[in-house]
Amino acid sequence: MAQMKLYYSPNSPYARKVRVLAIERGIADQIELVEVSTADLAGPLMKVNPLGRVPALETQADGVVHDSPVICEYLDGYTSSATGPGKVIDLADKCFAATAQGMLDAGYAVRMEKTRPEHLQWQDWNDKQFGKINRTLDQLEANPQTLPKEPTIGAIALACTLEWLAFRHPEGQWLANRPNLAKWTNAFSERPSMKATQPA
Repeated sequence: MAQMKLYYSPNSPYARKVRVLAIERGIADQIELVEVSTADLAGPLMKVNPLGRVPALETQADGVVHDSPVICEYLDGYTSSATGPGKVIDLADKCFAATAQGMLDAGYAVRMEKTRPEHLQWQDWNDKQFGKINRTLDQLEANPQTLPKEPTIGAIALACTLEWLAFRHPEGQWLANRPNLAKWTNAFSERPSMKATQPA
């Protein structure tokens, strides 16, 4: 029987990070997936998170946990406490996760800008956000030894971010001239957890 409920939308990269982590940590069967629309003001999402943002995790023991980095940390700690002593904080991976989150936020900002009428879109804004992403990817490409070798929170965040960028902003050609990142992404994308959570 599921002990938690995850309110999510299938194409949300933020929610996907949580779903991938749950599969990787072997607790997906303890989480009931509740598909919601962030536009439905009368829907179940607003009752657990009035901000209307996904994902949101409803737990029996700790109430509602929201914001994907917090949920990922919560679930990682949940699995640790169930199997033994808590994990030592991995500062490098936390910074890696924050870097991936920053790129995702920049890409999402452009996604929102593109929903405006074309004559109202601010190209300089889009260029600024894409610049953040490209500079970060260039740094990662130049330092392949820093790319995670295990499905850590940071690794999951990066893989979901790169696949979402390709999904929503294919014009960026993010991996075309970045062979180290392309190799890493292609390998990570073969994980069953990534295949099971592909956006539609």
